[in-house]
Amino acid sequence: MKFLLDQNISPKTTAYLCNLGHDAVDTRILKLGEASDEDLWKLSVSEKRILITFDLDFADVREYPHRFGPGIIVFRTRSTTSATVNSQLRYIFDHFSEQDLQGKLIIITENRIRFRST
Repeated sequence: MKFLLDQNISPKTTAYLCNLGHDAVDTRILKLGEASDEDLWKLSVSEKRILITFDLDFADVREYPHRFGPGIIVFRTRSTTSATVNSQLRYIFDHFSEQDLQGKLIIITENRIRFRST
């Protein structure tokens, strides 16, 4: 799968995804650390990359209509460590297919994973 990781996601998660065989790029590597949310969304859509972020703005379906893009994974967890993020992502990969993620808004909390498709 192809992923775009927002600047608030650890580079360790980028490395983790790459080690699992995914095509993952980090906004820091792309020199997009100061890019607007809109610019990140446009890049995600144009490159067909699922966006991974802690930025709750991306959970606003009016601003970022995930059904028109590759998908968005938003973390709403107290812990922001790469271990927490990587563990949650691994759970998703073990239980859902790439097709299950496409065009979805996925919100991850400590005790729940919600999929929104419209």
